[in-house]
Amino acid sequence: TGVWKAHLSSGINAEYGGAMGATGRGICEYYGVEPGDVDILMGTFSKSFGAAGGYIAANKEVIMHLRSMSHGDVYATAMSPPVCRQIIAATRAIMGADGTNDGVRRIKQLADNSWIRYWMS
Repeated sequence: TGVWKAHLSSGINAEYGGAMGATGRGICEYYGVEPGDVDILMGTFSKSFGAAGGYIAANKEVIMHLRSMSHGDVYATAMSPPVCRQIIAATRAIMGADGTNDGVRRIKQLADNSWIRYWMS
């Protein structure tokens, strides 16, 4: 809650992380919303990151509740090291921290080729 007077959750970011926004940081960047103003952010690593799995970002209380009540967390296994490495490498590329502009180029190409550009306009 806060300025929005409601709990905000961004599930749409699940498909657009790495693809939307000027630097590929997702739906929050695209709409100019501070990620800290969103109560729950969730996303997948299977699209823009070329990996498997996903994430949920929230405050500690929400995360602890999900960990204790979610059957997916109870019965799931941890990500394998190669999958984690792929996610880190893709994140570094998107941010330009790999020393290239390859991530920026790919995000621009994705936006140019994507239906998102037309759907969101």
